[in-house]
Amino acid sequence: MTLAVQDLDAAAGDPHQQLVDAVRAGGPGALAEELGDRAHVLSALTGFPQELFTAADPSAEAFRDVIGSLHALRSAIDALEIRAVVALADSLTLRRQAEARAHAAQESGRSRRPHSCFARRPVRRPVRSRCSPAAPRRPPPTRSPPGDGSSRTCR
Repeated sequence: MTLAVQDLDAAAGDPHQQLVDAVRAGGPGALAEELGDRAHVLSALTGFPQELFTAADPSAEAFRDVIGSLHALRSAIDALEIRAVVALADSLTLRRQAEARAHAAQESGRSRRPHSCFARRPVRRPVRSRCSPAAPRRPPPTRSPPGDGSSRTCR
């Protein structure tokens, strides 16, 4: 793809927006190519950093701007990576579902009767009665009437 903002027609509108539109129209392949081109340029700049970053340069603001742009670029890259990972997972899930449906359709066309090892067998479960015998109940303790003389009390 190798589109550059300078190559786009400035009279037709914002060249940055035109680049964004061109990459969107090209889909994931165009985005991968555009990112690859930018990564190549940035990698080439890291080859001889002393030429680009000289300590004798009195312009600290320029270095601050570079750092700010790198932070913005890293944030955008992270967001694109997250979206690409989610899209990849969704794409693989859809592919597996389509393959499973195709396999199921092929199997159902081959034979209507399931293989004996896949036949449903009844599951035997123990039968439980709704009325289970309860433990013998003790009668509730009672208090003796007052003045009875018995010292027995309920506890």
